[in-house]
Amino acid sequence: MPSNQRGAFNAGNVYTNKSTLRGKVSENGSMISNSNLKRVASVGMFFNLAQKGNEIVGSYTNNRLQQRKFNVGMQFTKYGIGFAVNPFIGGAYMASDLGYRAIMYNIKINKKNRESEYFRELSGNSSYSGRRYRGALL
Repeated sequence: MPSNQRGAFNAGNVYTNKSTLRGKVSENGSMISNSNLKRVASVGMFFNLAQKGNEIVGSYTNNRLQQRKFNVGMQFTKYGIGFAVNPFIGGAYMASDLGYRAIMYNIKINKKNRESEYFRELSGNSSYSGRRYRGALL
């Protein structure tokens, strides 16, 4: 009987050092991928710290354009790391994030358009009938 298998009286023909989806089990029983989890958490904390620093600098300097450019660069860096780690999940994250951002942008634009249309009609600057109020029928 091979040395890496248990006998019939010790839970059957089961390998003691079998591979799993997350990596190999080391001798002390912990997963090798625990270091990968720590690495992902540290990268996440780095991005969080960089974004907060960018917000502080942007608030202090009032340079919103530079702040927005940095945020876009950070977002595409996150997409790249997602693709490097797992292309399928990274692509799904990118598609869902960009879709969410597009939907929220369209909602914001529609609200601004409705608001500006309301104020334009209220001010009488519309050229519908030449009168101050659109509904006046004198």
